[in-house]
Amino acid sequence: MSDGNGSFIIIFLILIVRFSNANLTSSPIQGIAVDSSNNIYVVESSTNTVEKFNSSGTRVGSPFINGVSGCTLSTARHIAIASNGNIAVTSSGNNRLLIYNSAGTTCVASVTSSPFSGNAPYGIAYHSSSNKFIVALNGSSAIVSISVTGTSATTIYSDT
Repeated sequence: MSDGNGSFIIIFLILIVRFSNANLTSSPIQGIAVDSSNNIYVVESSTNTVEKFNSSGTRVGSPFINGVSGCTLSTARHIAIASNGNIAVTSSGNNRLLIYNSAGTTCVASVTSSPFSGNAPYGIAYHSSSNKFIVALNGSSAIVSISVTGTSATTIYSDT
């Protein structure tokens, strides 16, 4: 939400932070996540970037994630942060789940194999009890669990 003066206000649960000069584009903001240090991550779909803001609202990086070798975003959608700091972003334009290290500089995994093949990943959440990402696949209406390192994908729900 913009205040009309170039500032953006993002409200997440009970955490309210005002971002000034955030350099967010007019791109639809598709996903938002907060890590254990209260850093806020914002996914911009049309620019295929992830912006990071510290708990004071200061932008970190320019942008934080913008094309890492082996993990190229295409129609970036949603984001989740694991307890080990790994950052997972659904990339529906190329049917991939992309997992980055906590610094956003290294591709931990680019998951394209079944069940992701031909099925655009969309929504994502981190499940702390199982230490897995839970991903909704748009093409097959399935829900998949996958380790925080991008291995061992298991379909946990499918309507087919």
